[in-house]
Amino acid sequence: KYVNPILELFFIKILKGGVVKMLTATDLAKAIIKQDPNSFNNSFDGNMKLQKLLFFAYMVHLTNNEEPLFREKIRAFAKGCVVDGVRERYQYNYQDFIDESYKFKPDFTQSQLETMDTTIKLFGHLSAKVLSELTHQFDFWNRRFHDSINSDCTYDQDKNVITIDDMLQETDKIEKLLNARTSVSMKEDTINGIKFLFDDNIEITDSLYDFLFDFSNSEEAEEEVYNVYMDNNELVVY
Repeated sequence: KYVNPILELFFIKILKGGVVKMLTATDLAKAIIKQDPNSFNNSFDGNMKLQKLLFFAYMVHLTNNEEPLFREKIRAFAKGCVVDGVRERYQYNYQDFIDESYKFKPDFTQSQLETMDTTIKLFGHLSAKVLSELTHQFDFWNRRFHDSINSDCTYDQDKNVITIDDMLQETDKIEKLLNARTSVSMKEDTINGIKFLFDDNIEITDSLYDFLFDFSNSEEAEEEVYNVYMDNNELVVY
């Protein structure tokens, strides 16, 4: 019988007496909201941004620690990856959720705190729209979402669950972002009110400034902060 290698490792830790503390996605959501309440107003975008940060936190933790971050299922919806219970709580009981977040005192492990901190640094400055588009870059989202659409255009909730195995196949995408982040230096510059953070191996030339100036004036420039780094000899701005 096939046993998922990550879950197998997880249960071995328990059997050996290791402390494995699973979060709930709701507690993680409260901790994220508490750190930056202004990003999570009572809106569709506020809810969507929170959903995507929960997803990326799970992926970061899985990549770095080879264990799941929380027990709730992540599902593939039209706007990306979603923890449905948290989405519904935000949508239908927003004020109580926010009030609880302000008062929440996280009892997280060190690795869980590091995961949340890394996730916010990597993705917290991005808009809900951009975060949603980033989740669409994962093959498992595309597969699970489209497999769940019935012929009458309704959704089969049994088919849109993203499994740990799905995510394990694409942790390399998160690993590239993590590696790029660790190499980012303190070099930065502001162009047209947008802050750009430069990777150490970026040569800041007049042509690069011209490119970023044009980018900062384009419709694509929706954020206040962007990372600039090289990936396979290609310039990446995100």
